[in-house]
Amino acid sequence: PKNRGELLGYLHPRVSIVAQCMLSLAQKRDAEALPSAERLGLGLTLCKLLIDMPHHLIRKKIYFPESDLKNANLTERSLLKMVRSPEVDQFLAQQCDWVESLINEGPPVCEKVGARLRRGLLAAAFRAKMLLKYVRNPKNDIFRTSPRLTNIQRWQCAIKAWRP
Repeated sequence: PKNRGELLGYLHPRVSIVAQCMLSLAQKRDAEALPSAERLGLGLTLCKLLIDMPHHLIRKKIYFPESDLKNANLTERSLLKMVRSPEVDQFLAQQCDWVESLINEGPPVCEKVGARLRRGLLAAAFRAKMLLKYVRNPKNDIFRTSPRLTNIQRWQCAIKAWRP
């Protein structure tokens, strides 16, 4: 995609269907809940694309906007080398900030659904943020070691979601 709008335009219809199904299962037809559910879904989807980026780069596929590559003074060729550099670090930080901002727009939906679904959504958001923190850290070579959470980290997210 050329820019973020084009990428979101491609993902939005797919994520929106899932968000609508989730809200239907929660028996919430609140029109105000859908936008934040969609934003959370977009953030989680982009987080997954980001942590799976090395697998996509091996296939010469870049799903993130060309404009973001340019903003980080990064070429597709440089990114395809899969080596952390200041430009790659800047690009990853930009993507992490963007994805995290989308995820942060999601929690209002959590107030519109039942307690169990709320905890599940919050735990997913906490896990995604923890993975983004790993990706953002220049000391972590995400091209050689895929970002993964330990069982303890997963439990920490679940416990954090359990508490109000």
